[in-house]
Amino acid sequence: MKKILSLILAISVILSMISVVNAAGNKSEYLNNLYISPVIDLGYPLPNTQFINCTFSKEDGRDVLYTTATGKPTSLVCYDIRDRKIIREIPLVGGKTCWSHGTDSKGNVYIATQSEARVFKFDPITKKLTNFGLVKDPDGVTQTALYNVSFDEQDNAYIGTYPGAYILKVDAKTGEYSFLTNELIPGEKYIRAQVIHNGYIYAGGNSSETKFARYELKTGKIDQLPVFDYNGERMASFNGITPVGDYLFVHFSTTLSRSVMAIYKISENKWFYGDDMVLECNGFYASPELDNKVYVHNRSTSTMFAFDISSETYSDTGIAGSTNRNSKWFELNHPDYPGKTMVTVQSSGTVTYFNPQAKTWKSYDTFAAPQPTEIRCLEPGLNGTIGISQYMGPKMGILNDVSNKISYLAASQIEGMGVAHGELYIGEYPGSNLATVDYENLVRNRFASLDTNGQDRPFSVIEAGEYVAYGTYPGYGKLGGALTLVNPKTKEYEVYANIIKNQTVESLCYKDGKIYGTSSVYGGLGIDPSETDAKLFIFDMASKKVEKEKTISLKNISSNVLFAGKITFAPNGELWAISKGVLFKINPETLDITEEIVVKSGQTWDPKSTRAVPYFIHWLNDTVCITTAGGILSVVDTATKEFKNINGISTEYMAVSENNNVYYASSNRVRLYKFAISIDGTKGFIDSVYDSKGSDTSKYEPVLYENFGFKDLSLIKETEVESGGALLKEVTFSGVSNSEELTGSVKYGVSGTYKTLDLDKYPQKIEIAEKDGKSCIKMTLPHSGLSPILSVPVLKFSDEYPKNAMYQFTMDVYHPDMVEVTDEEQVDLNANPPKVFGKTGMGCYVRFFDEAGNQISDSERAYINPKDSWQTVTVDLSAIPDNASYMKPIIYIATGNASAGTYIYNPVFTKYNENAVEKATINESVILKIDSPYSFVNLFKFRIDKNNSSVVPFVENGRTLVPVRFISESFGASVNWNDAEKKVTIAYGSDKIEVVIGENKLIKNGVSEALDVPAGIYGGRTMLPLRAVVEALGKTVHWDNRGLIIISDGEVATPDIVENILKEY
Repeated sequence: MKKILSLILAISVILSMISVVNAAGNKSEYLNNLYISPVIDLGYPLPNTQFINCTFSKEDGRDVLYTTATGKPTSLVCYDIRDRKIIREIPLVGGKTCWSHGTDSKGNVYIATQSEARVFKFDPITKKLTNFGLVKDPDGVTQTALYNVSFDEQDNAYIGTYPGAYILKVDAKTGEYSFLTNELIPGEKYIRAQVIHNGYIYAGGNSSETKFARYELKTGKIDQLPVFDYNGERMASFNGITPVGDYLFVHFSTTLSRSVMAIYKISENKWFYGDDMVLECNGFYASPELDNKVYVHNRSTSTMFAFDISSETYSDTGIAGSTNRNSKWFELNHPDYPGKTMVTVQSSGTVTYFNPQAKTWKSYDTFAAPQPTEIRCLEPGLNGTIGISQYMGPKMGILNDVSNKISYLAASQIEGMGVAHGELYIGEYPGSNLATVDYENLVRNRFASLDTNGQDRPFSVIEAGEYVAYGTYPGYGKLGGALTLVNPKTKEYEVYANIIKNQTVESLCYKDGKIYGTSSVYGGLGIDPSETDAKLFIFDMASKKVEKEKTISLKNISSNVLFAGKITFAPNGELWAISKGVLFKINPETLDITEEIVVKSGQTWDPKSTRAVPYFIHWLNDTVCITTAGGILSVVDTATKEFKNINGISTEYMAVSENNNVYYASSNRVRLYKFAISIDGTKGFIDSVYDSKGSDTSKYEPVLYENFGFKDLSLIKETEVESGGALLKEVTFSGVSNSEELTGSVKYGVSGTYKTLDLDKYPQKIEIAEKDGKSCIKMTLPHSGLSPILSVPVLKFSDEYPKNAMYQFTMDVYHPDMVEVTDEEQVDLNANPPKVFGKTGMGCYVRFFDEAGNQISDSERAYINPKDSWQTVTVDLSAIPDNASYMKPIIYIATGNASAGTYIYNPVFTKYNENAVEKATINESVILKIDSPYSFVNLFKFRIDKNNSSVVPFVENGRTLVPVRFISESFGASVNWNDAEKKVTIAYGSDKIEVVIGENKLIKNGVSEALDVPAGIYGGRTMLPLRAVVEALGKTVHWDNRGLIIISDGEVATPDIVENILKEY
């Protein structure tokens, strides 16, 4: 089945596999029976093209716009203004978001990124990109956000920072960082907007008490300028400053949460006030001056207003307009654009052309490549779906658990979501907007905004008796969250602010007329906590008051507990919550903490390191849950106080569908994975027929090397070397690269703590050995203390293998089941299973190097747990650093780990070929059986109709009838029922299929096709002849006389596959 996703999704393959965990040894029978299916990589669920800011320069005589597409990593987009096409796109490795660009007098383009605050410079003459590195303040504190790039007369760049509130200087000649001051906006953490104008830096911050100031570059003198205060409405959060002669057009959010453009006159040191001078405006900049006029968007009229510099008045142009994200005027010499045209960008990934003479404002799609964006929230939705939200917006996804199809709708950054009273409620940032999701029309319906209540981020959403309850974080520079109760019928709401003094309402649950909650000492960004301990509390729904609160103190967290959440009632009525890696049980009457279960030890809270996202927990039965406590995916039996970490998976985001399928985000939050889980000995997945190669690997062609398969032993040399007084052996592999000068290697022996380790007793060896007829690299390390790193093969970038291509690294691994012993005397490689001293996991990632051999960066990591069968490991390499010369894998067994004999087969880089034809696979199929209410879709087990077990495929008069909706939707099609006409309409790709109940025909794209048996309704579901459904969808069917039906994109059913599937029925 072809995935109904973007190209980026279509190239995703299996990252790793997890096996049945069935070894006894736990008190918990549930943990002993724990089953985890292979992990399926669903790729990037929220690819997006979003522009936030831009700048301009020239390349080869062409006017070029430069912007960045938000993602991980963000990507520099170079766009030809006149030809309206992209010249190039360059990944900015280490960047995620970019609010700021600037161009110096020589035309060099500076890019200042966020999350990892870095400064890049692009030279439009040489086309060279330079990464100046992470920004750390004089105390060594890494800055996480950079705002506005401006330049002095020597082309030194100046940028505002967070959280240090510094003015950063980037030396034009050396690229070195230095810091002017952090006293420009006293007491704040942000320089949120700044610009250089006539020898001064003008700047503003980001809080309700923010200041407006200037810094004289020659003397370092700081002047505090008048605070904007219009009828008690003050400036709060600065967004952008546009200098025009004697005026500064300043865009900011106010203390009343309005987004306005105000004008400051420099020579008179004053703001212009009046409703006709203070315009509500989408942001973030005014236009440069043109013919004595400056153009500003007016939100109230949705038109562009012109400010006349001579008269100092605005007038409405009547031209529809929107946001200005930095702009410049150009002569385009085009009949549609006479005179000069202003060019800017929009958050939708478009470039806008505004022409006052032609009275037009028009945006064009750039067709920039969608970038992987971070998952911000992952929660169960309605009807078995999973809701997925996106960092920075502008959309959310609704994933169908059966088909894996994702439908999208517009939304800003959703911090929290939850099902209540039959609707999916969401909470959006900024402004703490509350909304419901209309599944049928794929729109969100906002009904409230809590920004006027000082709230900004709604992280918790629950059903609370007759209400819906939200817990929120306050706005920038503020302390004190809120509990908001919503009437689900009227959408009227009540806000209970600061119910826990100066603390955020982090997580909520409900029982018997009371809301139980946890708090966080953290407030909005830009302010330090005033409190020292997070709280538990009970909010009484009758009195609408907090009736009890209690400080959280945990034995297994050595610091003060600053944050707790999620809080939840188990099905047996026990109340549990999470802080760091500790699950703790709470007496619901006294709020006393009665038990602690440590999933990850040695963790402490830091008041300078804010956390906002709750942990996740889902109950599998009365006492067993799956959770992200400590940032690790674990299954915990609270009755026996035992737990199992799942494959070493690190994640902050998890959701479990009603079918017990677990979804989680990758450690870098951009990829989505799925597996089935059970604790009763059953399986919700057919792993016996699972094809670890998948269907998409056929689109990747291997970059073969001379000694592929390691058959020529003369190209493998072993030598002895000394390191730190320890004797090591180094194995060097030649013929493992597309470049003759590059080799791979691995070292092993005795090092570190274990320099006196008896190698006869604990033989350590790396060798070429055969396993299942395959020539492999075998790594044997029965005792921990070493960290062998295998780096084979090596790929050098070239014209044949360019950096802008898409690559993967893959290998097959046999990493056997082992017993971890705590006494080294118990090591026994001949035992079954073998016993080793150390942990038994291993990992793999790819490292990039420059031409001099210096390390640049690493890819995401894949982790491998022991399994007595072959596993295919794939590392996606979608963003190659611009200055990379070559790359090689880092296949490692960590210092604290061991192995009884791990086999590595065919490690290889592969390059994506978009013209390759995908092969069909059993992994993407719909499997049914006559008279069975169960189906396997993509090998995951589902009931055909969750509410009606009588809906089954059946044979009538020699014809097999199947449920058309279930099969169609399983392949990602949309199905509509018209009750008046008794007609089913299926939309699948470009095909439209129509069937009327009782008629002996099917109409596909307007062409009528005869049916052997008319469509009918059985058990409340429309049933069609099997062959008709399959042919209409363009699929292949395999029929087994024992009633097994396999529908797929091609022939996938071998005799072994058929027999193994029949065992599941």
